[in-house]
Amino acid sequence: MYRDIFESLGLVVREIKNGRYGIKTEVDGGYLVMGLVRENFRWWGAKESDNVVDHYVLWYKNEDGEMVIWDPWWGEGVEEADIVEILSALVIVK
Repeated sequence: MYRDIFESLGLVVREIKNGRYGIKTEVDGGYLVMGLVRENFRWWGAKESDNVVDHYVLWYKNEDGEMVIWDPWWGEGVEEADIVEILSALVIVK
């Protein structure tokens, strides 16, 4: 998995094993979570072969204390429903 990249930068990470519930629990605790996901782009007009794409997103709490998802392509505001599948997730502990 991609945890070696973070550990080589001196970050302490741990794997989240219980999906969306585990992600929400970590974010509620004030942690940053990074996940590899499949995201559905049918609403964007993607070709049939490009409808589901694997890439990384971040989950965190915003200034209002709400959990948000930040996507490197779209920025903040990706809907939870846009994510078809969470393939793996890490919480960045330190």
